[in-house]
Amino acid sequence: MEINDGLVDLTSASRAWTDWKADGLYPNDAEVGVELAEPTTVDSVAFAFFADQGCRAPIGIRVKYWDGRAYVNVSRQSKATGFTPGMNAVEFAPVQTDRLLFVMEHAEGMAVAVSELFVYEKQVDPESIRIRAERDGDAVALNRTLQLYIDTQPDYANNRLVKWEVTDETGKPTDRAHVGFDGVLRPSGEGKVIVKASLRSDPSVTASLALTVTEAVPDCVPGDMDGSGEVTIQDVMEACKVLARQSAGKAPTQEELLRGDLDGNKLFTISDVMEICKLLARKA
Repeated sequence: MEINDGLVDLTSASRAWTDWKADGLYPNDAEVGVELAEPTTVDSVAFAFFADQGCRAPIGIRVKYWDGRAYVNVSRQSKATGFTPGMNAVEFAPVQTDRLLFVMEHAEGMAVAVSELFVYEKQVDPESIRIRAERDGDAVALNRTLQLYIDTQPDYANNRLVKWEVTDETGKPTDRAHVGFDGVLRPSGEGKVIVKASLRSDPSVTASLALTVTEAVPDCVPGDMDGSGEVTIQDVMEACKVLARQSAGKAPTQEELLRGDLDGNKLFTISDVMEICKLLARKA
């Protein structure tokens, strides 16, 4: 029986998950986990416990969340004991996670039976925001686009709905670029621009980012690092030079990424050099 099938039925054991054993011996706590589709900010859960001659609500529950490395206890858990048959709610300080674990202590000689489990998302407004461009870039070619992201403080804030504005350096509206609801900047004229984001729920929370719209970059042959129009051994050498500069702290240019990012991850790595080598091998 699925513990999250959407049905709360406290009349039948068949509608509940249980760890019931005929011998009535439960040396270890019951553990029930849930995996969310994506990292989500949550701050409360609710359990519907079934009870009969062999099942009771647990006498204690520890709520844990996955922090990326291990399961750790939530803080400020509102209730750890005193659970009863039927619905029981537990609140705690918001956490952002994709996994929760509930460690349940058995009543003596009794199994735990859970009819349904609910996890509730919390709407958390950020105290401050920051605009971040893909690859931490500060420029975009006239015939390219640039994905912008909103980072929040605290990082578990999940309200990232913002209003975008683009101005010139003096703060006047400009048609050099436009940012859509998807956070993609689409340039239409060369020059410096200031991108501003304001939280829709609180316009006083703002952030800005200075960017430069550069001249259009030519279309290119994938893997053609030197711009010769074809992929040769020289392109492998040029790609290695880009990697060397990158290891010294100098990021690849937009055109180098355009020519050399063959695996499509928007980064320049040794994997891209290997892809260029594969192109050469296929030509041989």
